[in-house]
Parts: sequence; structure tokens; C-alpha cells
Amino acid sequence: MGLLIVCLGWICCFAKKKNYPTKQIVFELMDSNKVMKNIPDTGWVLIDFWAIWCRPCRRYNIPWIKEIYAKYDDKGLKIVCVSLDKNFEDFKKGIRKEELSALNLWDPKIWDGVAAQYGVKNIPTHLLYHNGKLMNKGMSMSETETIFLQLK
Repeated sequence: MGLLIVCLGWICCFAKKKNYPTKQIVFELMDSNKVMKNIPDTGWVLIDFWAIWCRPCRRYNIPWIKEIYAKYDDKGLKIVCVSLDKNFEDFKKGIRKEELSALNLWDPKIWDGVAAQYGVKNIPTHLLYHNGKLMNKGMSMSETETIFLQLK
């Protein structure tokens, strides 16, 4: 089983006090070519919420996403970044500027779409699921990365 990381924007991972769904929600969003993409609910899935206007996303989260993508992509880790930018052009600009290699998606409903379904209230935030089950509730990026070490 592969690991899929979904970047839905950078939201701090203080999930202990938040009510994130314990079961992954399957959704479909648009990529930078305006093609609708489904996010699988099997294997490892890291959902990361971010936006180009979010300084913590760009300063901390995006470098981390690039690093773990480089380390674990060949071990089944897939990264999908979902942007909460207000318009499609900002989303495309952000992908180019940050040179994101992962699958990048945009939610035109911004806070009222997938982010709301996942209980995301701020960015950056990342949620890690394995075979549809929440694995990183309340974990930091480094704690989440220790889970990736299991990938062979």
C-alpha cells in the first residue's frame, strides 16, 4: 500500500483539542490543469492544508512536505497538497513558486469545502490516515514523520 499525502493547506497539528474525523473522507478536487482528481482512502494518506498567502505554510510546511516527499515517495508515500487559496490563479502561482512535485489540488469552496468536512479551522494543518483511519491526532511534523519510518 502506498502513502498518499494530501496537502490541503498548512494548519498547525494541534489535533488533540480539535474534532478531526477518525475516518478519512473521500473527496474529489481540481488539479492545476482543471482535471478532477479523487483522493484514495487506502494506504497512507497525509492530507495537508495550505495556501500561498499563509506565511507559516510556506516557511515551515512546504519545506517539510518537499523533504518527506523526497525521502519517502519511492517507498509508497504520495503527497497531495490541497490549497485553500481564494482563486485558481493564486493556486497555480503558488505551486509554481514553491516548486511542489506532489499532486496539488484546489478547493473552490475554500473553508466551506473539504476543510470544513475535516474540521480544519486554520492553516497550516496536516492529518495522516492509514487505510482510512486517523493516525496523527495531535502530532507534530517530526512525530508524524516517525510514522513514515515504517515504510520499507
